[in-house]
Amino acid sequence: MPKKTFESITKSRNNYVVKVKQNQRGLYNAIHQIRQGTKALDNFITKEKNRGRKEKRTIKTYKVSEYIRKNWRGAKTVVHIVRERKTKKGKAITHSYYISSLSERAKEFAKGIRNHWGIENRLHYVKDVTLKEDESKIKSGNAPEILSLVRNLTINIARMNGENRIRKFTRQCAGNIMLIASLLE
Repeated sequence: MPKKTFESITKSRNNYVVKVKQNQRGLYNAIHQIRQGTKALDNFITKEKNRGRKEKRTIKTYKVSEYIRKNWRGAKTVVHIVRERKTKKGKAITHSYYISSLSERAKEFAKGIRNHWGIENRLHYVKDVTLKEDESKIKSGNAPEILSLVRNLTINIARMNGENRIRKFTRQCAGNIMLIASLLE
């Protein structure tokens, strides 16, 4: 995320929680140094069993360094999440870093980040995987935005009619104008 975006967010008196990826070298390294050399302000652990897998999330918060404070407007907290997932196929551990303009407890960050993934899974995954939005060859003019609205409309109509299996829903509706009209009533 460009630094100008951080400035725009904070100038409008809003807050942010932004995931930091490895391609953001300076920021990523600064966060890694904080995690290695600083005691966490707070931590929170969640465990859950879901669909044959066990997942443990450890969330720790840290105070930002002077370098981060100077370069990323409004930054107050570093969040580190370790996800340990066990399935029949084995164990996987991932580390994720975030910076935020908020000064919250680890539990609150855990809840907010987890809720964001719910949105990601219920909307973006469906649009990208089921409706193949990323594979679209239509890239110019207003057409990409219009097709994105049509995809959103499709998802919303399906869910309003109690259907969460979007692929099944689109197959049922394909070419069936009477069914589509009845769903819009």
